[in-house]
Amino acid sequence: MSSEPKNLSRRRFLHATATGLAAAGLPNRAPAFLQEGNRERDVIRVGVIGTGRRGQDHMWAMGYWDPNGPVRARKARQRPHDRFAEVEIVAVCDTWDENRRIGLEAVTKQGAACAEYVDYRKMLADENLDAVVIATPDHMHQPVAMAALDAGCDVYVEKCMTNSIPEALALAAKLEGSDRILQAGFQHHQDHIFGLARKAIANGEIGKVHMVQTFMNRGGESGAWIFPEEKHGGPPRESIHWEAFLGGVAPEVEYDPRRYFGWRKYWDYSTGISGDLFSHNLNAVNHLTGLGVPKSVVSSGGVYYWKDGRETPDTYSCVMEFPDDDVSLTYQCILSNSYNGHVTRIMGEDGTIEVDWRLRIYADRFSTKYAEELQKGTIKPDTPFVDVTDSAGGMVVNAAPSQLWLGGMGATLTTRPDGEVRDTTRLHHENFWSCVRSRQQPDANVTKAMPATIGAHLGTISYREGRRVGWDAEKQAVV
Repeated sequence: MSSEPKNLSRRRFLHATATGLAAAGLPNRAPAFLQEGNRERDVIRVGVIGTGRRGQDHMWAMGYWDPNGPVRARKARQRPHDRFAEVEIVAVCDTWDENRRIGLEAVTKQGAACAEYVDYRKMLADENLDAVVIATPDHMHQPVAMAALDAGCDVYVEKCMTNSIPEALALAAKLEGSDRILQAGFQHHQDHIFGLARKAIANGEIGKVHMVQTFMNRGGESGAWIFPEEKHGGPPRESIHWEAFLGGVAPEVEYDPRRYFGWRKYWDYSTGISGDLFSHNLNAVNHLTGLGVPKSVVSSGGVYYWKDGRETPDTYSCVMEFPDDDVSLTYQCILSNSYNGHVTRIMGEDGTIEVDWRLRIYADRFSTKYAEELQKGTIKPDTPFVDVTDSAGGMVVNAAPSQLWLGGMGATLTTRPDGEVRDTTRLHHENFWSCVRSRQQPDANVTKAMPATIGAHLGTISYREGRRVGWDAEKQAVV
């Protein structure tokens, strides 16, 4: 098949690409599969950098899995995905031998050849890749993404897109004016139930929004980032490439399995709740409302339950102000109690939307929009007049105003309007690989990912410095 974008001649496309890349300081060449000398090569060559749990999930979403491997066990109730046409994983990279083996066998057990690497830089130098999928610890997201862009690759990078605001600004500057494609791992963009909520807000169903409340509460060891591998001294030390894990970015400290496997608990490698969890909520809220970057942020919390030497909090609250839109946002996360789960509540002058795996819309008892229905009793303020949920591929619709759509199934699955249950990560990949070919911008490009990225980092700064922080949008600086 031809990989040439529609409505663009081959020569004009290549010229436009080269011009844009040169202006951005990126390599003066198109992705390898689109280069003049490689027009016969339609296959997109992909490297996966980071083949731990999340990296394995990405490979599963791309149709690469070992029938006897751990990801198949985790996804036992799901139907395996087909591989994308002419998108091939040709190399995997990880700093733990076991993860690397799992990633390698996910490819080879599908009958394909694959190279393996400890050092992502060597992979980028050796493999003539067209794109990379980055699922490393957070401190390596931006350095690997920058190196991949320099190597001429398109990039799918997990959230949080970067580990600091300066890193985010540098990455955005790198991409500005270029034709390079970047997708951040905010797969809420593909959740159908959030799509319905977005339409409801845009249609004015709850009136002008003034308050957003969002939660990410969870319990248990895995919810608090305590994994079996870090217990009892961890796996054999010789199987861990610690220096490659530090990446020349994190401070040089002695190997510690708690740091290696529980990296989200330490500031050297992560921003903990704010980057790993809050960024998802923030991106979802921005997708629903378009609020952008907050003008001021204040955070609080601490390590109140998991007294295991962690540095990042296990209990965290954040308040954000958007005065230009007359909106306040509150966020709460606790890693020792799962009440409220991951619900997001959007409160407007006429009603409230609650969204997680369900969409519920309530009329406010003082609403002018619904005053007549409230007076007649056809709408009750304590009962959602729209209630759309997903139950085993079915739908419960509890009110006449509800549209006949299917809602979401938690954070990873969504039921599409045609009734098909889909993995949101798979859908996010479909969007990315389509854009790699078309050279159009994906759903979670750097521009759309920046508000959640900067907002999450403002929350981290406020927490760590113990003060209210502001954002100067004109200067792109923390104040």
